[in-house]
Amino acid sequence: MIQIVVVKWGTLYDHRHINGMIDAIRSNTKEPLRIVAITDEPAGFYDDIIVQPFPDLGLPHTAILLWKTSHVFTRSS
Repeated sequence: MIQIVVVKWGTLYDHRHINGMIDAIRSNTKEPLRIVAITDEPAGFYDDIIVQPFPDLGLPHTAILLWKTSHVFTRSS
C-alpha cells in the first residue's frame, strides 16, 4: 500500500485540484492507496480520502505554512 499525504491550505487551490491529482496518481499505479488530506477546508474531497484538520499549534493565523506542515512529520500526527 502506498500512503500519500497532501496539504491544502488557503484559497489558491481547492478540492478539485486535489481530487484531480489523486485521479492522475490512480491512473498511473495499480497499488492500493491510502490518501490523507490535511486541510483548512474539508468539503468536496473524494469519500475515500481521509480528511484531517490542521492541528492547533498555538500559532497566529499569519504563521508560515511550513510551521503547520512540519506537524505532518511528528510522531504524534
